[in-house]
Amino acid sequence: MIHKYCIECGNLKPVTEYYFQGLRQDGSKIYQSRCKKCQTTYSMERHYRVAYGLSIHDIEIMLEKQNYKCAICLETLIFPSQKTHIDHCHTTSKVRGILCEGCNTGIGGLKESVENLKRAIDYLNLPR
Repeated sequence: MIHKYCIECGNLKPVTEYYFQGLRQDGSKIYQSRCKKCQTTYSMERHYRVAYGLSIHDIEIMLEKQNYKCAICLETLIFPSQKTHIDHCHTTSKVRGILCEGCNTGIGGLKESVENLKRAIDYLNLPR
């Protein structure tokens, strides 16, 4: 089994712990320089930094201020998770808070419109 060092954590790991990157001209395999765990963390940190200007530390502070709850429905949030979303204004790009997947989808489905939300509330209040 072939091993290599991760440039992030510095640990020696089998190449099965690295993502395949391609082939050299001689046919030998090339693997990424970060192990899968470090690459996942690196990619996530980069996404939040580029998309929202936030570090993981910034997000953790926001979650603490929200008591690890969705800012709308108060569902407990787990971070990192695909079900935890950074909510931001699509016009100004300003981050508003952290939402669960359902509330984030709901706001997007209502086109981030307060008027649409008011109409949705009126609709929900109709007699059944």
